[in-house]
Amino acid sequence: MSLEDKLSQTSEKSKAHFTVPDNYFVELEQRIMESIAEDESEEVQQSVALSPSPISLWMRLRPYIGLAAAFFLTIGIFRLFNYARLSIMEERAQKKENIMAKDLSTEQITEQDYYDFLTSEYAEDIENNWLESSIYSDLD
Repeated sequence: MSLEDKLSQTSEKSKAHFTVPDNYFVELEQRIMESIAEDESEEVQQSVALSPSPISLWMRLRPYIGLAAAFFLTIGIFRLFNYARLSIMEERAQKKENIMAKDLSTEQITEQDYYDFLTSEYAEDIENNWLESSIYSDLD
């Protein structure tokens, strides 16, 4: 089979895809109206079959009860995590206090070491208080 034969067959097949059946547009309106009538009759039958039944109290309150349950569950989870965090922090603080008490009880501190500690710890506060007192004394 030659290339020209293949091309002619392909073109004939492709033309068949783009042809409109006979009387397609003449019968189109009638077919659309029939399908609309069928859809309307099905909807009427479904609406009759699905007549609204009275809604029970449980069905009305179920979304609100679910919302309240989710709210209380969320609050409970936050409180649980907060309680766990606080207990862990208390345990750590207690361990630190025990370690510090143990270290302090075993170390001998001289008066000079204690004085150096206090001066290094509070030197900035002393300077700030001196500065504030000198500023306010100048205002009098």
